[in-house]
Amino acid sequence: MDKTYLEEQLKIARENYNYFFMKMIVKVLQVCFKLASMLLISEIFNYTIINIIAIIYTIISLISIYDIITNYKYIIEDIKKTLKIKEISFEIDLNVIGDNLFKGILNYGK
Repeated sequence: MDKTYLEEQLKIARENYNYFFMKMIVKVLQVCFKLASMLLISEIFNYTIINIIAIIYTIISLISIYDIITNYKYIIEDIKKTLKIKEISFEIDLNVIGDNLFKGILNYGK
């Protein structure tokens, strides 16, 4: 096998690793934004029924965040085994975030 081919495949795998972290973070932030909006509405309109709905939605949101993290954990663990990385680092290159994350946010509604 050609060494440059293997290096290219390793580079692509590392980019996928960062991509899945960013995708997980974006999904968690979307749930947090919805939760914050619901809690803001609950604070503005201080009625009992809205507060009960806010409590239920908070519980659903926490479960949803847990599900998102556990689903992506399996994908990231598989990539970790493929790359033979000893520890998973939650640090993401800021250039990757700037290039991919904000481009994805701009294209989200299209």
